[in-house]
Amino acid sequence: MLEACLGEIAEIDVGQLRQRRLVPRLRPDEREEFEQRLSDLLDELQARLGEEGIEAFATYVATHPSR
Repeated sequence: MLEACLGEIAEIDVGQLRQRRLVPRLRPDEREEFEQRLSDLLDELQARLGEEGIEAFATYVATHPSR
């Protein structure tokens, strides 16, 4: 999945790329809530794929332990 995303990014003008990185400090219950809210948002966007007049864009989300 990451490789596919990087391949798509390599094909666009860097000015079209919006990116952000964040290393939040959360308690385990807060992290669980964060990940659930993010998942819910992505599910909501996925459900809209067939709607008329919407524009497609790609997003990639990953979480991992920070050093």
